[in-house]
Amino acid sequence: MKYFFETYGCQMNIAESAAVEQLFLARGWEKSESAQVADIVIINTCAFINDAKQESIDKIIEVGKLKENNCRGIIVTGCLASRYEKEIKESLPEV
Repeated sequence: MKYFFETYGCQMNIAESAAVEQLFLARGWEKSESAQVADIVIINTCAFINDAKQESIDKIIEVGKLKENNCRGIIVTGCLASRYEKEIKESLPEV
């Protein structure tokens, strides 16, 4: 299985993404160089920096289109996911 990580926002998100990536690697997953060829895409989001918030939303929508091809799932983490969980579930069913 291949995974792809996209991280937005603060240093905490970068550190959390690195820690989660180690879990994937320890389980034998392979890191993909792009979302287009990944089985699972993880988007670690930001809700506090406006540019990062918009980039997070745009990436979720972009990756959602990949589910029609080879992508098996999209995982959204981070503060945008925590802060707007209900809205994401309602408006972005691909997650």
